[in-house]
Amino acid sequence: MITAIIQAMLKQRQSVKVGQISFLNVLPVTLPLQRAYIKLDAELSFGTPNQLNKLFESGNLKLGAMSAFYFLQKGNFDLFPELSISAKGSVASVLLFSKLPCSELGGKTITVPESSATSINLLHVLLKEEFGVTSRFKQQTTAELSNPEVDAALLIGDDALSKRADLEKDYLCFDLGQWWHRLYALPMVFGVWAADKVWKNQNQEEFSEIAGSFKAALELGLGKYFPEVIAEAKKLSNLPSDLLKKYYLENLNFELSDSHRQGLSHYAALCRKHGLI
Repeated sequence: MITAIIQAMLKQRQSVKVGQISFLNVLPVTLPLQRAYIKLDAELSFGTPNQLNKLFESGNLKLGAMSAFYFLQKGNFDLFPELSISAKGSVASVLLFSKLPCSELGGKTITVPESSATSINLLHVLLKEEFGVTSRFKQQTTAELSNPEVDAALLIGDDALSKRADLEKDYLCFDLGQWWHRLYALPMVFGVWAADKVWKNQNQEEFSEIAGSFKAALELGLGKYFPEVIAEAKKLSNLPSDLLKKYYLENLNFELSDSHRQGLSHYAALCRKHGLI
């Protein structure tokens, strides 16, 4: 009996780790949590979407942010309610820069980052669905558009935001959020927060509390503490305040409504259609 009580106390003291993306796009959620404006009985574990996916895969993370593609691919996670990383049009941070019109990219080489399966597979789907073309995707840490063997480059996250102004002077620029919305008139869900189903079923109360803290953090990050979010984003990126304000308030969307779920389902269906899932 005493042993059981001690074990229960130790379990209670252990702080669960919650995966959190290290990009600027989630700063309205992250900043209020890091600065303890919202109580969170958990430890944040930061990484790129790809790094977090690996931690989920190994079992070192049971809940947190993940790429939408990983969530769909695995099928053993339950979503946090009312929270996503989405766009209802131009997303501004998932951009294709190309030397050629998209219709001419069949068989051409496109460099893609290692950090997001969702955006890479979205590009595959959009090229195939609208133009019937399949390109060669080559993973690289830098775009290298100056290389004559590279025909286009997909940039995401902070990299896309910071390099857009220079790259669009010399190359065609396509916003994948806008492209998706033009074709399907649905939100494009790039990332979600979710929990392993087994863990969630065993920790229902803790799951609800953590999900509630994240939702409350977002409301503060886009409200009362929005000036702090902009100041921190500017410090981290050197991007102008006006661009950052537009990014958070107009480009990004953090809802998870019925239309977002429809967008997520349609993306999943198209990935399955093209053998990506």
